[in-house]
Amino acid sequence: MRKNNNMLKIAAMLILIVLVVSSAVQAVVLSTVNETEKSSTTNGEPSVDVSSGSSSTWEDDFLDEGRIDLGMSYNYIIDKSKGEVFMKDTYEAWYNPAWTRMKPIDIYNQGGTTFSEYVLDMIVYHDSDMQFDFRDLRFTDDEGNDLYYWMGEKIDGESANILVRVPEVPPGHTYIYMFYGDPSAEDESNFDMIFTWDDRTNPDLMISYKNYLEGAWDPDVAYGGGRFLVAWEERLGPEDLPYQLERTIACCIHGRTYDNDGKNPYPDPQDDMDIDISPGNDNSYHAENPSIAFGGGKFFVVWEENPSGQPAQRYEIDIKAALVTTSGQVTNRFTICNAQSLQCDPCVAYDSNSNRFFVVWEDARDSTNNYDVYGRIYTASGSPVGADFQVAAGANCQDEPWIC
Repeated sequence: MRKNNNMLKIAAMLILIVLVVSSAVQAVVLSTVNETEKSSTTNGEPSVDVSSGSSSTWEDDFLDEGRIDLGMSYNYIIDKSKGEVFMKDTYEAWYNPAWTRMKPIDIYNQGGTTFSEYVLDMIVYHDSDMQFDFRDLRFTDDEGNDLYYWMGEKIDGESANILVRVPEVPPGHTYIYMFYGDPSAEDESNFDMIFTWDDRTNPDLMISYKNYLEGAWDPDVAYGGGRFLVAWEERLGPEDLPYQLERTIACCIHGRTYDNDGKNPYPDPQDDMDIDISPGNDNSYHAENPSIAFGGGKFFVVWEENPSGQPAQRYEIDIKAALVTTSGQVTNRFTICNAQSLQCDPCVAYDSNSNRFFVVWEDARDSTNNYDVYGRIYTASGSPVGADFQVAAGANCQDEPWIC
């Protein structure tokens, strides 16, 4: 009988060992066995009935590899932050069944700082399963969320410079996934989601504040009296119009002043206002190409202007001007030249010795086959000194003058 009891104990211990190692997640451990346990034999082997015994449970929290059989287990990853274990190179949220290939990308942050909105810059070499021009590339995080990317310089069939915006890169390893292999995919790279305004300009300043349908073009800047004045043309975009009708869109000259550190703008951008250098709230004209000079305590701004909304008059272009104080006030607006045909691309400079401004422009009053350069001189208060005159009048065309 003693021998039989020993055999029962050995069998119970074997069952205990089997139960402990049979599951990496949960095991049942026999803690006590009642005196009423029964013995029997099955196929000549002893067995134990533990149905009347008590038990306790444990769960592996996967904070380390202490309860993983390293001799039998491989190709696994332990996520200690979540207490989870999973197989390498498996992906629970595949991008899309049409994409047949995936490669993991390991971003290793060796420092102690977490980076937000990190832009990963990398070279992707062509794989035979990729489209020739790389347009089937897609990127996700480890939960299957799409990541914005932009494809820069590339050589079809060889390599492409790819930038991927990763929302967060903490210290250690962060995995993202690159998918490809869909022969019908279209390019979804997105410049604006990779290069935000801060990315593109830091530490530059945003100067023109406009609605999303408008554009700002051809800025100029001058400094004087402790302030910068920046001016630009602003209008609705020309994308939906034929090129020859662009000058029929209303367009005005706006501006804003800054101190010598580029701070303290006037008007404050939060007011959603600019300096109306050309007349404000007036859609009857199309103004372009401002030029600025400072002298005599004020800014002298010139530009070209034609009637808007009238295709037949879109090339009746004149030269206009305004005086702007260092505090951002427009004190005077006037016409410099309204000769027949086109007067375009003005430029202005100031001479401190004579305390005068000199304005030059290209002029087609003698026909559009023979542009000449004309000019006119003004006092610091904006009064003309004589009439306009030819500066350059050679054969053929003299265009786009510049003056300093």
